[in-house]
Amino acid sequence: MKSRNLYRCFSASFCLRSSLALALLCLPLIAQVSSPLPSEKPPPQARFEYLWYEAENMRGFATNERHEPVLNPSWTNPLRAVAPGWGINGPGVSAEWTQGGESEWNSAAASADETKAIIYQDVEVPRAGQYKVWVRYADWANRTETFTVRVAQDGREVFRRDFGARDILDSHDEVSMYWKWAFTWDGASATLSKGAARVSIEIEKAAEARRHVDCFVLTNDPAFVPEGRSKPDFAAMRYLREWSRTRAPLAPLVEPDSKVGEVPALWR
Repeated sequence: MKSRNLYRCFSASFCLRSSLALALLCLPLIAQVSSPLPSEKPPPQARFEYLWYEAENMRGFATNERHEPVLNPSWTNPLRAVAPGWGINGPGVSAEWTQGGESEWNSAAASADETKAIIYQDVEVPRAGQYKVWVRYADWANRTETFTVRVAQDGREVFRRDFGARDILDSHDEVSMYWKWAFTWDGASATLSKGAARVSIEIEKAAEARRHVDCFVLTNDPAFVPEGRSKPDFAAMRYLREWSRTRAPLAPLVEPDSKVGEVPALWR
């Protein structure tokens, strides 16, 4: 009887120890099964292109006898006989500055009775695809200020759009109601190839108001809608911002001299 009890105790103890050992051996497997699988790497953040050009830096402006660009300021609004072709406007004073000013310092302008003028900008399209061509220009209330934007690649026209044929701004826009015009943005889609392209801003006929172009943007960011003179997140600024977060602290250019004592009281 005693031996039978000993056998039962031994069997129970052995079973308990075996169960504990088996549980310990299975813990890593249980942890591995219960732990979530490593998540997939997030997709790389899309890098969009923003090609921003100022109209006053384009080629093709009319020049005077001193080979200087013709001036066509908004506050004098000259006729074609006085300021032929595309001329330089600005820096704007009251009308421009009450709406934040031009994108940079100047802009391009042509008289209302001008019928033939071209300025152009050679650009490098970084990658092929769908782009949006945005133009910031003066939208005159209830008057046309027609001009055409063209993009050519490999000797053929790949984009053409007429601007200024209709009012873009709301008729209750305060700036437009006061000055009879205000800057606005308008744009259209274009399919561009990678490589060289020429963007031209052309006048082919007279209009009811002067043509006044501030800048243009080519971008493959479908969500980007320009507002005022605010610039997009350019690659150079984005790189500097990211670099500033991880760079080593800059050392001072001049190390203080440890031997120098306190500044005299009269110098304070």
